[in-house]
Order: sequence, then structure tokens, then C-alpha cells
Amino acid sequence: QGVPQSYKEAAVWHRKVAGQGDANAQSNLGVMYDEGRGVPQSDKEAAVGYRKAADQGHAGAQFNLGLMYEKG
Repeated sequence: QGVPQSYKEAAVWHRKVAGQGDANAQSNLGVMYDEGRGVPQSDKEAAVGYRKAADQGHAGAQFNLGLMYEKG
């Protein structure tokens, strides 16, 4: 696709766009923290990303945040 696959680099770009309020980037960053892809695994940071996106109506983030609460 023109660039080498890199979760670390993806996290850098998602973080930039998430900081501008983009719900997709916030949710994707949440997934990356949830799974520890390109960033250290952190339930706290995953929840932050999911919450920001969920508050904007992002259905996937709402679902993932709900799962986090379900699992505790």
C-alpha cells in the first residue's frame, strides 16, 4: 500500500487526528490501547479513547466501552 506496516506509526497518526476530535481515530486509538498494538496496553487509555468517540455517537466505540464495563 505504499508504506510498511507499523502499529507504532499508525498510533502516532491516529493520536494526531484523535486530538482534533475525530471519532474514528479516537475509537481506533482505543482499540490500539486495548490490544497493545503500537502502544503499551492500557485499559485506562482504551476507555478514554472509547469514551471520547462514544460521546460523539460512534457505535463501535459505544459497544467497546460497554464491553469494558461488562468485563470490569
